[in-house]
Amino acid sequence: MNKILIVGAGFAGLSASRRLSRIAKEAQVILVDKNSRANFLPLLPDVFGRGVNPDFLLWPLERVKKWGVDFINAPVTAIDLSARSALVGNSSIGYDYLLLSCGSETNFYGDDRIRQASLKLDDSRDASSIALALEKMDFGTCLVCGGGYTGIEIACGLRMHFRQKKID
Repeated sequence: MNKILIVGAGFAGLSASRRLSRIAKEAQVILVDKNSRANFLPLLPDVFGRGVNPDFLLWPLERVKKWGVDFINAPVTAIDLSARSALVGNSSIGYDYLLLSCGSETNFYGDDRIRQASLKLDDSRDASSIALALEKMDFGTCLVCGGGYTGIEIACGLRMHFRQKKID
């Protein structure tokens, strides 16, 4: 039986694990992620922009077991491509096929001053931090870095927040 190891349980990892569990009936699909819950990223700005409860954006990864997928909640610290194995937690797991879908994280380009002075938005904890900061502080200026979907949603959420403060 072939082993398919998927590292990362974001949209790509979850989609691949579900699809492969359906079509690769003779394979063992193993999904590995350091987190126990997946974040629904498109709604992160709505935590502070529209008051969405951040817990609503979390999905327990144990649920992939109902698809016939094995889930391991541990970090992957090394991959040996020639040996076709990955170090997962304290165990080595062999695989026949490997899919890396590790996602991304905010890049501060090595500048700790920017990291300390910024609020990032990578998961529901970050969204909660932004909501809390908006409640506690009266910001004079906000800078949103990035003009994609999330950046526009953040800017609109901030505008709504400050507009509401003027009305109150």
